[in-house]
Amino acid sequence: MTRPLYALYNSVGKEVIIICKDGIICKGKIAEVDEFMNIVLQDSIEYAKNVEKSKILVVRGIGISIIKLDSGLTEGDYYSTKGTDHARYKVHK
Repeated sequence: MTRPLYALYNSVGKEVIIICKDGIICKGKIAEVDEFMNIVLQDSIEYAKNVEKSKILVVRGIGISIIKLDSGLTEGDYYSTKGTDHARYKVHK
């Protein structure tokens, strides 16, 4: 079994999609990861109310709900429903 932190360390330089607890979706290449799963993304895109492109984006580990390491999905593959304190996500097929 692969530990989550090791999987992130081994994914440095690869594309990733991060879904945050507040419903924001971030996509980019992992540049750095620390022991708290704080992630620095390069060439990133943040999907919130407006689409924002950034060179560098820092995502705090405590605010992350889902990390998708496989770059086969896009931000359109997810949707959120606000029924609890945090967003819930399902994958469209």
